[in-house]
Amino acid sequence: MSQYGKPKGGAPRYWKIKNGVLYARLQYLDESGRRREKNRRIERKRDAKSVVEGMRYEVRLATTGTPQSHKHTFADLADKYESDRVSPIDKYGYEVPQRSFVGPIKSTLKTLRSHFGEKLIRLIKPPDIVSFKDIRMATPVVEWVKKERVDLDRGTKPGKQTKVKVPIATDRNISSVNRELQTLKTMFKFAIQIGWLEDNPFQGCGKIISIASETKRRRVLSQEEEDRLLRACTGRRAHLKAIIICALDTGMARAELFRMKWGDVDFERCRIRIPPSTSKSRMGRTVSISERLLIELWGLRERSLYRPTTIVFGFTDNIKNGWKTALRHAAIDDFRLNDCRYTATVRMRESGELPRAIEDDVELRESVVVDLDLYRAQRALHSAAKRKR
Repeated sequence: MSQYGKPKGGAPRYWKIKNGVLYARLQYLDESGRRREKNRRIERKRDAKSVVEGMRYEVRLATTGTPQSHKHTFADLADKYESDRVSPIDKYGYEVPQRSFVGPIKSTLKTLRSHFGEKLIRLIKPPDIVSFKDIRMATPVVEWVKKERVDLDRGTKPGKQTKVKVPIATDRNISSVNRELQTLKTMFKFAIQIGWLEDNPFQGCGKIISIASETKRRRVLSQEEEDRLLRACTGRRAHLKAIIICALDTGMARAELFRMKWGDVDFERCRIRIPPSTSKSRMGRTVSISERLLIELWGLRERSLYRPTTIVFGFTDNIKNGWKTALRHAAIDDFRLNDCRYTATVRMRESGELPRAIEDDVELRESVVVDLDLYRAQRALHSAAKRKR
């Protein structure tokens, strides 16, 4: 004998007890119009409604021609998204230039995998996304820094200094969490495109990604700091000098610097061509070469294997270790390689090289507009370099 749950107010019956066992109960009409019933064993009555919703979703997917898509977990979605949209090699074995720098995205995917894990993507709801944001904001950023300490152990000499790594915790930036949420939102859109989801759970989250709450970075390198930084680029850090000069004089983005090839450098016209495949805004443009940058590029050309397909600066990864050491020797705090781009824009504005129509909005423009401004601003530098020749 079965006992059916009858909530007050005429609500649907989500559960029943049969032979002393509790089941979640779903009644529906199949394609032929016949009445069907689907049961699933549960432990608590409070879980009946969510289980019934899951069974209803399975039935709907079975009738729309997407079988077993309800079994995909978030880990499956992350693997699919990484292979189709993040990997620098597509499914046909060709290299995708726009995916050369995928380190930050893979790091974000690792964070998302650790949080959502094997949870079914259809069960991820807006409260789960809000909870993820709260947890990430409450999780500090731990950085291991080398510091000197004095060993007083008996096995070592008294007063001997050794370097050890100590953890330093800082608050997580809202912009970092926004980038993770934006990646998560894009993944759900991708799941809808391939038929794994019907609705994006971000639709019920409101304005969870708040760009207005981010603090815009406006770090400008002074002339004195630039002189100290260039003087610190000696010995094992000599390769940084040409990169810094190129970033300050052209305003090129980090990825554009590392992917620049000798075939893009025109020594006769004193120009650098940035193709759409490497441009941050996916818009091709050209920038002028200043006098001191021309000297550095000629020196690199003589010391390296000059081929049109060869990378100008010799590497495509990063300059993390050498950059930190150069900043420490130059006594410069809180400066990144990407800040050279904004420094170049500000200097062009102050020298009158930026068009007057966009001069007042230089601090509020997006990256695409900055590319256009720098393209226009290179006219004066190109004219000056041409006269000196």
